[in-house]
Amino acid sequence: MGNDIKNECYTKEEYYSSLGSELQSIKNRVRNLIGSSGWSEEGRYKEVILMNMLSRFLPKSYSLGTGYVISIDEKGVTGRTKQIDIIIYDNSFPVFFKERGFVILPPDSVRGIIEVKSMIHEWKENLKDETKWDFKKALRNMNDNANFITSNFKLHSSTVPNFFNGVFSYELDPKLTPDDVLGMVESIYAEIKEGGKDRHSSKYPRCFPYYICANKDIFIYGYNHEFRCCKTDDLATFWFISLLLKSLDYQKTDETFWKDWGDIVSHEMCSFPL
Repeated sequence: MGNDIKNECYTKEEYYSSLGSELQSIKNRVRNLIGSSGWSEEGRYKEVILMNMLSRFLPKSYSLGTGYVISIDEKGVTGRTKQIDIIIYDNSFPVFFKERGFVILPPDSVRGIIEVKSMIHEWKENLKDETKWDFKKALRNMNDNANFITSNFKLHSSTVPNFFNGVFSYELDPKLTPDDVLGMVESIYAEIKEGGKDRHSSKYPRCFPYYICANKDIFIYGYNHEFRCCKTDDLATFWFISLLLKSLDYQKTDETFWKDWGDIVSHEMCSFPL
């Protein structure tokens, strides 16, 4: 009986890959229902799809929302982030505003941020179609947002090692290879670093997006002073979620199957030093 049940169950690898396949399936179902006339809302529903999946796995002490993070002193609002697609925040902190998933939060409550993209396009400086610069803009915006949040922490160290900053893309331009995507990340990282040589500058990439899901197969992450790019079969979504959970609670994550993100090393293809 025990063997029969074992044979009927998913393997771990099948379960991991099913997460990416599920997201793609829901995305395609919605696109087919609304057709091209509704593509102006495509970005929003993709945020909702990813948010719904993440909410299944987050500990109850955390919530998800979309909105802004602001800093306030006795004189009033002193600064804010650009709008953030997905914010992961600690429920033990009071919020400034919350209504149907839209939130305005104090920096200390925020444990991670995510930008959601429909597709990562090839970009060149002479491109007239600026929509294809979205990936470059996303990395810059997320670097600035994360630097603002962590530099305004009052109850935490400003160098919180577990702050999660990620970009999640559903698709990758078919013309791009893993090397191409990593090269784009390296170029933008170098530009930001050159523009903010002072490590205390708001532009310095100390909180650069270190977790990038380029599509369901390609995952890029920063680790041990370098960026690494991995090519897999449907595992990028699992690694993205796994490393988010690990950033929220390292010890408890290592007591569950989510710890298997460590297998990522066997899939590494290329890297560049930070």
